[in-house]
Amino acid sequence: MAIADRSALLDLLSRSPLFRGLPGEDLSALAGIVVPRVVAKGEPVFLEGAPSEGFFLVFVGKVKIVKLSPAGKEQTLHVHGRGEPFAEAALEEGARYPATAIAVDDSRVVLVPRREFQRLLAKRPAIATNLIARLSQRIRQLVALVEDLALREAPARLARYLLDLAGEGAEAGAAVMLPIRKVELAALLGTRQETLSRALRKLADRRVIRVRGAKVTLLDPNRLADLAAGETADL
Repeated sequence: MAIADRSALLDLLSRSPLFRGLPGEDLSALAGIVVPRVVAKGEPVFLEGAPSEGFFLVFVGKVKIVKLSPAGKEQTLHVHGRGEPFAEAALEEGARYPATAIAVDDSRVVLVPRREFQRLLAKRPAIATNLIARLSQRIRQLVALVEDLALREAPARLARYLLDLAGEGAEAGAAVMLPIRKVELAALLGTRQETLSRALRKLADRRVIRVRGAKVTLLDPNRLADLAAGETADL
């Protein structure tokens, strides 16, 4: 990272779920080991099965994590935006990346090298506590994704996604911005773009939501919650 970007990098690290709340000296130590990378839209940050160099944080842009089936079908597991870490699970010696990471937009990421980070953990155990909490959260997210794909229809998955974007306790009139294009959102929800568009249209027709481009207004969060729980008979 260029020296001119050091303050922006420290701000990025301080806001990341992995490093939030750490003292300035820990953040400075982290800033001293990261490696900047520029990734063009559609290019991989790393490929599934490649030896792990460490984990990454998104500095600018978005990165999606995908798994490919033997038939070539792509399932998006997650889309990461600014400040979010990814590939934290591939830190042990000899680890390989369990999925592929692809830039959704022209992006800048920072690599936190595995060996340097392991040495830093030995000196600064507070970082390890945050790492464990983040990995636990990621496991819960993946369990929820598997449950959604196995047990819920596309409208229910969409409803849950919108409620997650809005945050706990969202009231009628709360608005969210879709952080990714609808084609990427469809892949994330395990459905086709046409099915996603149809679900959005039906929710809008029933005045559960209002859609204006990437802006979605939650008109009836309670109904959305019912849909997220699986009540999709009228959709």
